[in-house]
Amino acid sequence: MRTHHALPLSLLALAASALAFPAERDAAPQPSPISVPLARRHAPRDLDWLVRQRDLMYQKYGKPGEHGPYAFASDARRKRQNAISLVNSQADSSYLGTIQIGTPPQTFTISLDTGSSDLWVVSSTCGQSCDTSVTFNEQASSTFERSTDTTPVDLQYGSGEASGPVVRDTVTFGGYTVDPQIFIDVTSLGSGLTSDTTVSGLIGLGWPALSASQSTPFVNALVSANKLPSPEMAFFLTRYVDDPNAQSTEPGGYFTLGGTNSSLYTGNIEFHNIQQIQGQNAYWTLAMSSLKVNGASLNLGSESQAIIDTGTSLMGGPQDLVTSIFNSIPGSAPGTGQLEGLYTYPCSPTVTISVNFGGQDWQISSDDFQIGQTSASTCVGALMAISLGNGAPSWILGDTFLKNVYSVFDYSPAQVGFAQLSTAAIDMNPEGLQGASPSGAVATATNSISVVGTPAGGSGQSSGASETRAGGLLGWGSVLAAVLVGAACL
Repeated sequence: MRTHHALPLSLLALAASALAFPAERDAAPQPSPISVPLARRHAPRDLDWLVRQRDLMYQKYGKPGEHGPYAFASDARRKRQNAISLVNSQADSSYLGTIQIGTPPQTFTISLDTGSSDLWVVSSTCGQSCDTSVTFNEQASSTFERSTDTTPVDLQYGSGEASGPVVRDTVTFGGYTVDPQIFIDVTSLGSGLTSDTTVSGLIGLGWPALSASQSTPFVNALVSANKLPSPEMAFFLTRYVDDPNAQSTEPGGYFTLGGTNSSLYTGNIEFHNIQQIQGQNAYWTLAMSSLKVNGASLNLGSESQAIIDTGTSLMGGPQDLVTSIFNSIPGSAPGTGQLEGLYTYPCSPTVTISVNFGGQDWQISSDDFQIGQTSASTCVGALMAISLGNGAPSWILGDTFLKNVYSVFDYSPAQVGFAQLSTAAIDMNPEGLQGASPSGAVATATNSISVVGTPAGGSGQSSGASETRAGGLLGWGSVLAAVLVGAACL
C-alpha cells in the first residue's frame, strides 16, 4: 500500500557546495542483496541508563522550550550544526557495524544511524579527547586524500562537539565498496560524548540534505551508481528487554543492504512516501494518520510527521501531545529529580500504543514501551517530549517502535515500508511468542531463515524490487560486516 502526501516543511535548506576534491571514483559493483547478522550488548537498565537515554534524545533532537538542532551557519563548511548522536554502547540501544577504510583496509566499529547522513571516524591525530581504542591512521593508507580546504566541520551536540576536516578514501561496508567515499576525519571530541572506547565513528544512512560535510552518503552513492540489486535497506531488530537472563552479547537481528529478506516478514510491505523538507529529501519522515493509546486516538492536528530513526532508542513528540498521552494513562506522572523529562506510570495494567500511517495499525509491545522501573509497581515510559524547532518534524520513532516491525528504507521511490514480523523473526526473541509481542506481529510464515545472498564472487540469488521483496542473508564465506546492537536491552 502506498500513500502520497504533500506537506511542505520550513526547514532552512542546506546550500550545496563543491568539495575541493578530484572527481569521485565509481562505487564497486555487487550483484545481490546482503543481510548481515546483528547482535546486541547488554547493560543494566538502571537509573543512569534512563538518564542517558533522555540526554541523548535531547542532544539529538532538542529539549522543549529550547532551540532545536536546526541552526545552520551561512558558511556550509564552518560550524555546521547537525543532529547526530554519539554512541555509548555500554548503556544505549544502538547499531554498531564493522566498516573498512583505506588501503590496506583498516577496520572500525561504528554506529548505524538512519537519523543522520555523515560518515565520520576518529583520527589517529586526535588527542586525549578522543578516548577510543581504534583510530584511523591516514598515513597508513595509500588511497587517502585530503581536501585542499582543511576547514574543520563541526558536528554540534548538546554536550559538546566532534570536529575534523573533510577527507576521502576507499570505504567498504556490508560487502559493498565506494571508492572513494567522503567522510569526516575527527580530530577533536567534546568530553562526555561517548564512554565506549570500542566505537570509532558513525555511518549516517539519511539523505544528502542532512550532510554537514556536503557529501553523498555511502548508501546513496551505491544507489546513484546503480550498484545495488534493489535501492533499499531493511532492518529486523530483536527484543531482549523482557529477558532477565540476557548475556553481555546477544543476537540482534539482521540488517539487509540492497534488498529485503522475505523469511523475516510476512504479507505485503506497506510503503508510504517520505515527507520532503523545502522540496528535498532529508530525514526518513512519514506522516502519521493516527496514534492510539489503549485504543483511543490522539488528535495529532498539524503535528503528525515522524522521523523513523534507527539511531534513537526511545520515542519523542511535542510537549502538549506527550502530556495528553500520559494524562490518558491513570496514575501516570512527570518524572522528577534525575528522571525529569521522562514519565512514570503504573506497571499494571499494561499500556498499548499503536501508530498508523494510512494503512494498518502498527502496535508497540508493552515490553518496549516500558524502559525501566522505579519500584515494583511504577514503570518508566519510552516516550518523552522534544522540540526539533519550527517547521521540523514533530515526532521521533526510534527502536521502541522499530523492534515491532520489519522496516524497509527505499531510495527510489523515496519511501519507508513496514511489514509484520514472521514467526521465524519473532522466535529469535528470547521470549518468542510467549513474550508481549504485538498481536499484529505474530505470523504464520516459515520458521527457517533463508540464506540466498552473497557479494561478488559468490553464488546466490538476487532479489528484484517488487511490492513484496525477497532478500538474502549474507553468505558466510564472503565479506562479513558483523553488525552489533550496542549496549542496553533493545
